[in-house]
Amino acid sequence: MTTLLPQNETEWQKVVTKAAVQLGWEWLHIGRVGKHRANGAKGTLGTGWPDLVLVNQSGLMFVELKMDGEQLSEQQKHVRSCLLYAGAEYHVWRPSDLAQALDRLAAGR
Repeated sequence: MTTLLPQNETEWQKVVTKAAVQLGWEWLHIGRVGKHRANGAKGTLGTGWPDLVLVNQSGLMFVELKMDGEQLSEQQKHVRSCLLYAGAEYHVWRPSDLAQALDRLAAGR
């Protein structure tokens, strides 16, 4: 069976969140207004906040979703640094990382 890779970030998010739920994770996505401003979010981290916050009995992780070839913005790099410095688990997942993402989600069961 051939799996088609998602063609945009919205499709990619659906793939990841569906897998996460099937593997026992709860998730949160804070939507965006326009390209940069987080909907309802205030503070210095809002525009770089990761796409997903995933939590289950084994822990908490932050995931930034990108399409293949896309890079983190400077604000996303700043937020990543803040979260990693605080000891958080942080990932950047692209469609080409699907197997790795599924392995990590499955490990958290």
